[in-house]
Amino acid sequence: MKDEFRAVPRDTEASLGRDIVLECSPPIGHPQPVVKWKKDGDHLDLTSAKRIKIDGQGNLLIQSVEKSDEGRYQCAAGNVANNKISKAVTLNVNAPPSFILRPKETYVAVLGEEAFIDCRVSGDPHPDITWTKEVGDIDISKLKIVNGKGLRITNVNENDGGRYICTAKNRAGVISASSFLSVSIPPVITERPSGNVQVRVSDEPITLACGVSGSPSPFVYWSKEADQEADLLLLSGEEVHGVQVRSDGSLYIENPQTRHSGHYTCSAVNDAGSAIARSHVLVYDPIHQDSFPDTSAGLELDEARIVTTLEDAVRIRELTALSSSSLRVSWEVIARHKYIEGFFLRYRKASEPLVATVRILRSDSTSSFVIDNLEEHAEYEVVLQPYFKNILGKPASLKRILTQSDLPSEAPLIREAILINSTTVFLSWNSIAPRHVNGPLKGYE
Repeated sequence: MKDEFRAVPRDTEASLGRDIVLECSPPIGHPQPVVKWKKDGDHLDLTSAKRIKIDGQGNLLIQSVEKSDEGRYQCAAGNVANNKISKAVTLNVNAPPSFILRPKETYVAVLGEEAFIDCRVSGDPHPDITWTKEVGDIDISKLKIVNGKGLRITNVNENDGGRYICTAKNRAGVISASSFLSVSIPPVITERPSGNVQVRVSDEPITLACGVSGSPSPFVYWSKEADQEADLLLLSGEEVHGVQVRSDGSLYIENPQTRHSGHYTCSAVNDAGSAIARSHVLVYDPIHQDSFPDTSAGLELDEARIVTTLEDAVRIRELTALSSSSLRVSWEVIARHKYIEGFFLRYRKASEPLVATVRILRSDSTSSFVIDNLEEHAEYEVVLQPYFKNILGKPASLKRILTQSDLPSEAPLIREAILINSTTVFLSWNSIAPRHVNGPLKGYE
């Protein structure tokens, strides 16, 4: 065996899971040389190998190449007369990109704050990450790609909303995933009610405007400062004691009476924040002097109305679903002023008009409350609003939570049962009504 190898292996790069061939054609010799392969200086033991074998030509065949197959390979040929070995070559196995943490379907950021979109990938060599936006340009000055973690967007504005695409690419492949960034905009009262309204009894209707903008669409309600009505809300389309709220958010009193005198508050709240506006209404009867209110003790209350209109006082720290029918609301006071006596905790099933209200007195030892008797696997909206005397302050941002799932509250109704043979029965049944499922239905058994 005097000749050189007729074919020798070459440095090879392969993608994980692919089949590869390392070529080797031994020199001509008598007797015919036997081919063996070495990896990292040691002979390959192929007696029990299932993925790796040597074909009749001397080539090394590796099926579904793995990361552990990487190394330095040599082809060795020998007979009784001589032995030859090829120069060592390198096999590199490249792993295509894969997600460690995919971007969520949706992210929500508040106007002016920071957004972070996750995108963590692995691969060998480590993939290059690029970010693109489906519609519109990306403001590069506000973006920072956080190495190995995702995309940070500072000082978010409306133009930053949209679908973002994370693409990871290396020599072995390319993957991408997208996520929609929604920008929440705090409520702004664009049309405020008159600060003071004075009319005679039954003189003319009263309209208090409260035009509101914001995203998502704010929850808007009216209330009146009075002991017996402090927890009474007026929502769009409702009428109480001759006072109604129209679809545009304005409060309307068609036939003003002295009982309608007082301070009215329009509150608007969404996920990003809140805003309130106030109006004082005086309905007087010229014949009865007692229809004119006593203003001698109102200085502290006037100051409280000003301060609590402008300053945030409380924030909901956490909502926790305790069970299928209960949740815990935790909060913290952030106000620096003294005008907080307690809170109105308001909650409702998402998108339903009915609002339940609980009055909670402020206490240094109390910063949470448990709401019971809720529906199973239902989304609830929670608003916490501070009060002083009968004056409402700015609510905390609205929060949403899903109660836990529960067992179905109704069993399926079997329509038919037929015995096919000694081991088989045919069954058909009516599905459980959606209102009784109480969570994701995995199946029947």
